[in-house]
Amino acid sequence: MVTSWNSLLATERLIDRIQATAFVSPTTELEKGFFKPKSKATNGDFFVLLETFLGKQKSQQVLSSFEQDYSQGIPSNAAPNRLFVDYCERILGGVLGGSSARTIINSILIDKQIKVEEMVTYLDETTQAIQFSQNLLFVSMDNLDQGISVVDKELRIVAWNKTYLSLYPYPEGMLKVGLPVEDLIRFNAERGECGVGDIEELVNKRLEHLRKGTTHRFLRRRASGRVIEMVGNPLPDGGFVTSFTDVTEHIESQQALKEANIDLEKRVEARTVEVQGVNNELMQEIERRNQAEKALISAKAEAEQANASKTEFLALASHDILQPLNAAKLYMGILQSTELPHDTNQVIGKLSDSLESTEALISTLLEIARLDQGAIQPKLVDCNLLDILAPIVAEFGVIAESKNIRLTTHLRPFRVHTDPIYLRRIIQNFVSNAVKYTQKGRVLLSVRPRSGVVYLQVWDTGVGIPASEQKKIFDDFYRWENTQEPGMGLGLGLVRRMQKQLGLATEIHSVPGKGSCFSIGIPLAQSNHVTHIQAPQVTKTSHEKLAHCYVWCIDDEKNNLIAMHTLLTHWQCDCRTFNRYHDALEAEGEAELLLVDYHLDDNKDGLSLIKELRTRAGKTIPAVLITALRDPELVELCKQQQITYMAKPAKPAKLRALVQHIHQLRESTNNKR
Repeated sequence: MVTSWNSLLATERLIDRIQATAFVSPTTELEKGFFKPKSKATNGDFFVLLETFLGKQKSQQVLSSFEQDYSQGIPSNAAPNRLFVDYCERILGGVLGGSSARTIINSILIDKQIKVEEMVTYLDETTQAIQFSQNLLFVSMDNLDQGISVVDKELRIVAWNKTYLSLYPYPEGMLKVGLPVEDLIRFNAERGECGVGDIEELVNKRLEHLRKGTTHRFLRRRASGRVIEMVGNPLPDGGFVTSFTDVTEHIESQQALKEANIDLEKRVEARTVEVQGVNNELMQEIERRNQAEKALISAKAEAEQANASKTEFLALASHDILQPLNAAKLYMGILQSTELPHDTNQVIGKLSDSLESTEALISTLLEIARLDQGAIQPKLVDCNLLDILAPIVAEFGVIAESKNIRLTTHLRPFRVHTDPIYLRRIIQNFVSNAVKYTQKGRVLLSVRPRSGVVYLQVWDTGVGIPASEQKKIFDDFYRWENTQEPGMGLGLGLVRRMQKQLGLATEIHSVPGKGSCFSIGIPLAQSNHVTHIQAPQVTKTSHEKLAHCYVWCIDDEKNNLIAMHTLLTHWQCDCRTFNRYHDALEAEGEAELLLVDYHLDDNKDGLSLIKELRTRAGKTIPAVLITALRDPELVELCKQQQITYMAKPAKPAKLRALVQHIHQLRESTNNKR
């Protein structure tokens, strides 16, 4: 009973608190803290903490790494964010241990002082870690083949290994921690280990190297005949580490090789004359081959230049042809919307078909030119195959029905990874050819999955293709003679280019007189995300009068302006035309609809003009960019600026629909008033 009262009344000693803390975790109280955004701690407090445990240089490296990795500045007076706090905790955890680092970090954030017994526990954990690292380091050093010696910034020996002792057998008891390295140098110099010269000069020379921290590497042959390679490097915070490697065997091997080389040189000289003769013959042969190679390179360059010139010419010529064709299409729109005699309408219909064929030819030539120039590249996305096939089936089903043949399908829903525009064009060509060259029977469109690929196949009961012609049909302007169907022979040439960019290949199975099968394998999609494809919509237009819709037309081609003015006036629109950029910009009044060409005078462009006219009006005037430039980037730019993109030649029906939309908006606004 007396003992119990003595325990209760006795003064608590530090050793008692430390031992109690070993059983009750010192981090318990502090770890109950949590990250407080309103903490008084600053980034500067964490700078001091890192420098205390890591040293100034290492601390700066750690902070620089954080700024680079996370692209964040760390102002000294600012409050630390959670990312920086976690980063400091991970860095200190590598030095102090995870729990100790976490507790010290929390103590800063909650502004709590660490008790003595807690700090002793942390230091004890850190000391154990340091002792383990030191023991590991010393064991590693002792097992190295090289001798190692380390001196501190006061030029006193602080560490060495067994190999160093074997290379320099100092008297027993001489080598000890804290011994000035000057004593060791002098000891070696007096025994001739530092070369010939005054002892003090030799000693001072080496001490000066150590003081300046000069890196050095040299060989020294000792009195015993052994050759030692010494490599010295300064330590970051002062001091020097030197490695000593016994390279005697290496040096002796070099000497033996040198002696052997003397004999080899004589033998080589005897063979040199013989080899020179052979070399002369080889040089002559190489020169002949170089000349042949240069001729081949020159021929290839000429062929590539000719092909590039052809492609460029084709693109430019097609672009220029589109200008008058655009005017012709606009005039055709006037004729088609005018009541004319039946015979005249038939002629106009045939003329319209001719214009459509011409437009298709030029569009295909333009697309081939852009593919050959590398101006367009496919954009691979995951999409539903049925979204691509449905419009094609609907379009060619009508055509097949008009020829009294059946277009049937055997389709299943699949998600594929491809460019939907490219794939649609490829399949359109296959189905179009199948319907065109089939006089009776049917056309079948089917899909079959097989090991990560879905094979899309177009079967027909048409004329068939001989095996000798199957590779040729993909050439430009090539048409098999055994057919009277109209065509240009460019469709499959376009398919060849597109499937090459997609990394796909077409397989053909055909029997003349019985039919053909075109098959192409498309990779299945790997992700769940699907890009939905919007099917082309047919624009329905009204033929009612569009009285007094104010339209401005800007084009540097006068023929296009005259044709557009004639068409819009025929629709009873109020139309103003401008063939210069600044004339439109300085004109009075305001348009309800802007029809603008992309390429204008003085290297101006239509997008800039639309932007300035909208800015002047203080509102987004509806605008259409009508251009022969078919560039996906330009189309995307029009979408971003709420501008309708229309490729030349312009479609009168689509223009009428746009004008009708503006007219309806105005009428709706007037009715509300």
